[in-house]
Amino acid sequence: MWKMTSKGSSSSYSRKSYRLTSDTEKPKVTGFVNDKLLSNYLYHAFPSSENTQLAATSRKPLNFQNLNEHLDRLLSEGLNSEADDKDQSMDGRLGPTTVVLDHTSGFEGLLLVDDDLLGVVGHSNFSSIRATSCVYKGKWMYEVLISSQGLMQIGWCTLHCRFNQEEGVGDTSDSYAYDGNRVRKWNVTTTNYGKAWAAGDIVTCVIDLDEGKIGFCLNGISLGIAFQDIKLGPGMAYFPAISLSFKESVAFNFGSRPIRYPVEGYRPMQNPPEADLLKAHKLLGYLKNVITTGMDTQEEKLTERDSALWQAQGEPTVLITLAHIFNRFAPLMCKVYLVEEVLMTYFLGILEGGGAVDEHPLIQNLLDLMWLLMEDYEVQECLKQLMMSLLRAYRFSPIIPDLGLQIHYLRLTIAILKHEKTRKYLLSNVLYPFKPTYDLASKANIIIDPAEISAISMDDLDEDDESVTQQLRPGSAASGGGALARPSWLSSPTLGRANRFLSTAAVSLMNPRRSLATVEKVKIRTLSVEQRTEEDIEGSHGNDGLLLGRPPNEPDLPITENSLLEILDGAIMMYNLSVHQQLGKMVGVSDDVHEYAVALKDTEDKIARCPATRKDILDELTKSQKVFSEKLNHLSRRLAWINATIYSKEKMLDIYWLLQVCVRVIEHSDRTKTLFAFMPEFYMNVAMNSYSALKNYFSPVNSMDELLGYQETLSRLAAILAKHFADSRIVGTDIKDSLMQALASYVCYPHSLRAVERIPEEQRVAMMKNLLAPYEQRPWAQTNWILVRLWRGCGFGYRYTRLPHLLKSKPEDANMPSLQKPCPSTLLQQHMADLLRSDCEMAASFLNSVLNQLNWAFSEFIGMIQEIQQAAERPERNFVDSRQLKVCATCFDLSVSLLRVLEMTVTLVPEIFLNWSRPSAELLLRRLAQLINQVLNRVTAEKNLFDRVVNLRLPGLESVDHYPILVAVTGVLVRILVDSDFQGVQRATTVLLADPCFQLRSIQYLLGENEVSAVGTTPPPTEKKHFSLQAYPDYISMEELGKVESLLSHLTRESKQAAATALPTSEEDLCPICYAHPISAIFRPCSHKSCKACINQHLMNNKDCFFCKATITAVDDYTKPSTSSS
Repeated sequence: MWKMTSKGSSSSYSRKSYRLTSDTEKPKVTGFVNDKLLSNYLYHAFPSSENTQLAATSRKPLNFQNLNEHLDRLLSEGLNSEADDKDQSMDGRLGPTTVVLDHTSGFEGLLLVDDDLLGVVGHSNFSSIRATSCVYKGKWMYEVLISSQGLMQIGWCTLHCRFNQEEGVGDTSDSYAYDGNRVRKWNVTTTNYGKAWAAGDIVTCVIDLDEGKIGFCLNGISLGIAFQDIKLGPGMAYFPAISLSFKESVAFNFGSRPIRYPVEGYRPMQNPPEADLLKAHKLLGYLKNVITTGMDTQEEKLTERDSALWQAQGEPTVLITLAHIFNRFAPLMCKVYLVEEVLMTYFLGILEGGGAVDEHPLIQNLLDLMWLLMEDYEVQECLKQLMMSLLRAYRFSPIIPDLGLQIHYLRLTIAILKHEKTRKYLLSNVLYPFKPTYDLASKANIIIDPAEISAISMDDLDEDDESVTQQLRPGSAASGGGALARPSWLSSPTLGRANRFLSTAAVSLMNPRRSLATVEKVKIRTLSVEQRTEEDIEGSHGNDGLLLGRPPNEPDLPITENSLLEILDGAIMMYNLSVHQQLGKMVGVSDDVHEYAVALKDTEDKIARCPATRKDILDELTKSQKVFSEKLNHLSRRLAWINATIYSKEKMLDIYWLLQVCVRVIEHSDRTKTLFAFMPEFYMNVAMNSYSALKNYFSPVNSMDELLGYQETLSRLAAILAKHFADSRIVGTDIKDSLMQALASYVCYPHSLRAVERIPEEQRVAMMKNLLAPYEQRPWAQTNWILVRLWRGCGFGYRYTRLPHLLKSKPEDANMPSLQKPCPSTLLQQHMADLLRSDCEMAASFLNSVLNQLNWAFSEFIGMIQEIQQAAERPERNFVDSRQLKVCATCFDLSVSLLRVLEMTVTLVPEIFLNWSRPSAELLLRRLAQLINQVLNRVTAEKNLFDRVVNLRLPGLESVDHYPILVAVTGVLVRILVDSDFQGVQRATTVLLADPCFQLRSIQYLLGENEVSAVGTTPPPTEKKHFSLQAYPDYISMEELGKVESLLSHLTRESKQAAATALPTSEEDLCPICYAHPISAIFRPCSHKSCKACINQHLMNNKDCFFCKATITAVDDYTKPSTSSS
């Protein structure tokens, strides 16, 4: 029989120790120990309950040949009872043993489910999903990790429950739910229950099907019984279920991970892996025995070691013993439950003593062992699960004042990342696993067979260690060629891990602080087992050897620069995913400082005005002053720290560098044409976001103008936005919207608008041409906003920053683009005028789309304020939906901005409406007059709907007022009726007066005049103050008021003349469409008739006849034939 011995020359193994660290101060251990000491050592490391009472002399000797049998026997103890318990725990539950979310049939609405089928994100109004398993008797529980604190209903439901986009868990008779957002419980009806939850909390849902009760816990604290006497009996089985609103997210734990807050007497929905858990705890105990036990070979006795100072010193006996442990421990550590329950708990226990992380080298040594004795795929999976569990535990730990739990998990994370090889693997494969290539399968929604992935993964594994060589018989000597004779325990497929350092290449990875300017090189050294000597293994002549992973100096082999590209892509992606959002969050501190400063000043003013006799009020004000002062001091210190560390000059230079890199990449990709399609879209996002951060986040102390080449970079970014906001190659709606919003923000600020004006003229003209494309079939609101910003400051009464009626309200964020001072661009206005003047077809289609959108937006606005008014007039108390108010205000703002674009167009190119030699000019003028009269009549009528809603002053409708919409309409009227030439004024006047909706009273309303009665007297004045443009001298100049007075005089005179000369028209001769104009056109070939205005407007969008739907091929003038009298 082959023996491990330290005597004789038959063994080909060196007596020199295989140490993992250099330790010159201690005497070297010379090879393997004798049989007696080895047996005692192994019995101490692997104690057996049946052998604990036996004397050492009566025990069967234990060595590495029979250790496997001994270890298997130890691990099998207690497994039978565990199997019985497992069968018993299944009683009362139906469904798969592995419980996940039912993403195939058990859901309603649109949801995003994680790969593990335990995390879910709502992606529709109110989505619901249940688990794959149900319970019908017994006591059960599961946990839900709250990722967002929004609207969710968590609980239990039966298979018969039917949910929809409005009703979810708790809204049907057989479902029960807890809602921590609204702090209520739900079962058809709802009542107050529990506490409010927050992101990071853990909700435990428990159900007692023996007593018919349901309850909930929040972070381990019971909220009490929520429901009693729930339905039980045949056919009644309850599934874990949840309903959640849009963008809300949670993660379930049915038992696949250790339950964070177990409830006594209740079982998790999924059984824990009891057998594997028992094995893992036993193996961990054996590992602890090894690292706390030493061998004194001189006195041949066992010694006790301090585990905190333990180091593997290359002792063959220790390494082989550990290899037997890891042979069984490694496969178990690929399971997340065991990693959390066993390994993470053990590591956390090592750090419980406190002190710096560096004071606990045991974790580093254990990681060395894992990399040495576990297969690569095993240690990588184990580390991945360990790191994700740590991050998960950090996120979902209760917040306590000293953040003790979070610090505990962070300390272990730091300790793990201090291990070089572990850190490099986790950083490149787990924490930032970005590769600069597209996952075409996921982009195209291609389903890949998991078996293929598994096969590919297994094929990629290194099978050298798994090949079983011929087992050598006891006493066999070295074979020819100097090869080493291997014992059977070292030739086994799995224990070959212990000898991995003899059969793998040693690779020196990149240094942590390498320079990015030079190409990195990797040193590779490969030696076969036969070629390696003791010096190779242990190191000599200043080299560390293979055991430390440090190869000796050898010729360098260059590699590609791909790693630099990955670093660049990773840095830009990191900024896109998290850094920009974090920078934005810090701005809130500055806002808080401003609010508290205003509150403190207001309180001090009140103290100064408070009468000395009101001591009670003075005391309260003094307390408030103290609170505000303390809070302001605290926030000011925090803001100073933020400005010094986060918004520093160095950080500004870093972000500016990112902006420059993104601009260069985009420009290069665009020049190469085909490469542009493969550029990651986050380069575009970071280019826009980094500029926004430089402009909005950093304090005025760090001026952007001081950045080298900033103006040139600004112009290059402007060229990118101007070209690509309408680029047909960009198909993603999110990135297209982002580009449009960035351009809209760009033209709001003088310095960036000047940058747009500095780009080449060809690009400026192309940008304006894209902005003037018809509004149909594309997002037009931002486009219209850009045109309005180019005009703001030039229109009638359009020089304001805030509306007059909002000046006394709380000031808004001064950095908002909409609150910037007017900065019109006459250069871009000229480009717009040239395009509209030279291209009649484009001008007609653009203005037709603007008029269509104005008609839609204002009609929607009127419809909504009618509903709001009806709700306000009901006797019972009503609440108007805030979303409806927001949409109503948006429609109003869109109507005003569209009117401003019309004012801009009629000012720059009046001939589009007034030169009737141009196609569609007369039609556009008639449509413009029709819409202007409609707006005026709705807004200026006495005691009308608009007045009543404005006087309600509802929250959300602050922007709805007379001034913005009436001055926009007035600007259009003044331009066509006062500032045009004589022929244009006459044409505009004729069309405006011919519209049946025209009312002179609407024009008089602009100057606060009452309508003149038929007998020439005015009605008695009322106490109500009328709107008048004259009431806004700071907004409207005297010259503008003079033009309005001229407008009113002109229309008064012309309307009287038109009324005197108008001839009566019979009803039969009126257009059957509008009943406002005489019939003047006949359609071919069907011969139906209408006025020219109606048919021309109709033909711009449709070619079918109004009446018979025949295709109209031509339109001829029609004159009613004269009839001869009899």
